[in-house]
Amino acid sequence: MRRLDLYLSFDRALSETELGAYRGLVAKRGKGEPVAYLVGHKEFMGLDFEVTPAVLVPNPDTEVLVQRAVAIAREAERTIRVADVGTGSGCVAIAVAHYAPNTAVWATDVSREAIEVAARNIARHKVGDRVRLEFGDMMEPLAGDFDLICANLPYVRSGALRGAGRRGPGGQAPRRGPRTAAARWPRAGRAGSVHPLDDHRHGGAPVRAAAHPSRPGWSGTRSRSMVLKPTQPGLRRAAQLLRSGAVIAFPTDTVYGLGASADDELAQKRVYQIKGRPVGMPLILMVAAESQLEGYVHVDSRAEAMMRRWWPGPLTLILYAKGGGTLGVRIPKHKVALGLLSHAGPLMTTSANLHGDDPAMTAEQAAALAGVMAVLDGGIAPGGTASTVLDLTGPEPHVLREGAIPTPELLGPPGPRSG
Repeated sequence: MRRLDLYLSFDRALSETELGAYRGLVAKRGKGEPVAYLVGHKEFMGLDFEVTPAVLVPNPDTEVLVQRAVAIAREAERTIRVADVGTGSGCVAIAVAHYAPNTAVWATDVSREAIEVAARNIARHKVGDRVRLEFGDMMEPLAGDFDLICANLPYVRSGALRGAGRRGPGGQAPRRGPRTAAARWPRAGRAGSVHPLDDHRHGGAPVRAAAHPSRPGWSGTRSRSMVLKPTQPGLRRAAQLLRSGAVIAFPTDTVYGLGASADDELAQKRVYQIKGRPVGMPLILMVAAESQLEGYVHVDSRAEAMMRRWWPGPLTLILYAKGGGTLGVRIPKHKVALGLLSHAGPLMTTSANLHGDDPAMTAEQAAALAGVMAVLDGGIAPGGTASTVLDLTGPEPHVLREGAIPTPELLGPPGPRSG
């Protein structure tokens, strides 16, 4: 059932069967069982993954590892061999293969139950031709050199390692934490390799590690996203990422914004997660031309007049959406933003910042947001003030938020044309 169905059917009473199932789920949640285990799936990198108690729940912070791996892979103009150690649900291996088509990924795990879950997820996302599963410990089942080794292994307290046997509950081999991973890596790695707990590139080595950024020593000012130049190749690459379900940041005529494809509801959900934005606060549809509004909103003569006077520019118009409800729309007056919108099509957008914080004014600030796949670097945003929001769904125009365009100037008579 969709969340919307809950609102539409708010007055429907639950049957005894439904009520019993609901009470059972509440009881399990009260005992600390993760919601993902209760519902059987979890979103990660814009992709939906099956999860069971046999695997760890994909963590949003781990998306930074995938973004770094994808960025490294995309720098190459050849097929990249990637190893995902301790794959669990397969989320890292599958997401890397999904967003970096030039990768061949081998994923290992010591748990056969986890391998079975990962296999189902590989089939679900149709990457079986590029993701291979191997049962075994760390790199032991793998042969040959790898360009990239990824690992986000379960953390184990130091005291728990002392005296630990070779077998865990049920006779299964225990899944190793970072310390045992680091200790065993020299046996598994090739000449010149680095293990995944380091966050540096080894000059001339065939292996580069994509390390999890939440470990001690991570610098909060370091860019977490790939940074693209606003050239034609950069714009095409950004558009490709958007079409594949990524969220990217880009400059506008006011501040840096976050964008997701207007036709991708899952990517739009990621925007809310990245910002920590309440779901009741709608996103804004941004387009490169009025013709791109077709199919999204109803445009009357009053809206057309505002568009002719102020677009492109820092004015968001609230119009009736086709299919019901309302939708904010605007065309930004910024070369990079318009170039992106021309390549990628309409985007659902909001400012690039955590909810309640000041909007990002530079690519570096926008790149610091965890979960942003890439940033188009257009320099410092020229505005600094958000767009003015004008509601045209009522009998009279109503300013919902005064921004870059003052209300008297917006609703007053048009000034004399120059020339």
